[in-house]
Amino acid sequence: MKNLNDKYEVKLLYTSNMPIILQSGLISNIYAITTLLYDKFKNNFFVELIATYDRGTPTGGLIFWISRPTDFWEITIVNFIHILI
Repeated sequence: MKNLNDKYEVKLLYTSNMPIILQSGLISNIYAITTLLYDKFKNNFFVELIATYDRGTPTGGLIFWISRPTDFWEITIVNFIHILI
């Protein structure tokens, strides 16, 4: 029989907003660097592999896959993989 004075350890998971802040900063820096590289070296194969832009919006490369969808209509079956990533 359990006593009322028995202690039960409750393991709590501490979550913070710091990882979100760091991730936002990292993505912002990647956008800035890839935008500068794309403006300077548009025809370079490696720069196009990293990022391609059209009027400031990522349209290809690795940066496209880590960017968020730009509007609601971009969320379609065709872009389902992009949404998952």
